[in-house]
Amino acid sequence: MEEKSDTSAPIAPAVENNKQSSSNRLKIATAIACLVAVCGIGFGVYGMFFNDTDKKVTNNTDANIAIDVNSDTKKETTKEVPSKMDITEVLNDKYGVKEFNDSSCGGSTMTSLFDHEEFGDKFKLGFIIEKNFFNIQEMQYNDCDGLCEYKTISYDEINKKNHLYFGNSNDLEKKDYDDLHIMGLGEAKYIEETDSFRIKYLGGLGCAYIPVGFYVNIANVEADEDAFTALASVFYLDATEATSFGEHLSNCDSSAYNCPIVDMESLKTENSIYEFKFIEEDGEYKLTGVTKK
Repeated sequence: MEEKSDTSAPIAPAVENNKQSSSNRLKIATAIACLVAVCGIGFGVYGMFFNDTDKKVTNNTDANIAIDVNSDTKKETTKEVPSKMDITEVLNDKYGVKEFNDSSCGGSTMTSLFDHEEFGDKFKLGFIIEKNFFNIQEMQYNDCDGLCEYKTISYDEINKKNHLYFGNSNDLEKKDYDDLHIMGLGEAKYIEETDSFRIKYLGGLGCAYIPVGFYVNIANVEADEDAFTALASVFYLDATEATSFGEHLSNCDSSAYNCPIVDMESLKTENSIYEFKFIEEDGEYKLTGVTKK
């Protein structure tokens, strides 16, 4: 019987070789893809941290973002913008500006500012004296026939208070100030020899109710790189000539029901916008300017 020769070739090794070749190509492709991805991430991170493109300062409702750029790194700092309530509290607690500012018996110093529309050294000096060096109960009005009292206060002592309220860069001018526009205060004479102010306090003036006042409401607060501005609506009300049923209010019987009924046309009113400028210095807010718009 004739033997059959086996002519079939083994194919298993070839298949195995093909699998190995495909696997190697897959590994190479995967490695290349990973390398490209890593390079892409690397460039992204580099661009994020080392990009030298200048950025503008942006304003938000609650904060301003300031960008500090140098040759090596970029540092981002956040500057908080005070809220309307914050400014309202500062004006009330530190500067005596309440929601309603009564002009009776001199009122707060700010009524003087609203009346005379001048934020200068005269206003500042009057404010400082009234707030820090004005204690009527301790005064003895033994000059001017018992109608005035003089007190000498060093310039440095007053100017330190000036820095506390109005900023370290502001120094009061060394000169005489006439009529400080504050009830109970007269003039302030500068004494060069002692570097001090001689303040004249007025007595015997009495105190009467004056139906004049200002309603103050903080409407908006905006900030820039080194300061911020508060816009305030100030409503002025003058009832000194007010009438009720044709009679002046001073003639009205306080027990009568018709007293509160006021002729609105007899009232003097004015609504104004004031701009209060502040800086943050020594850990607190300081008033640097007040302008009637």
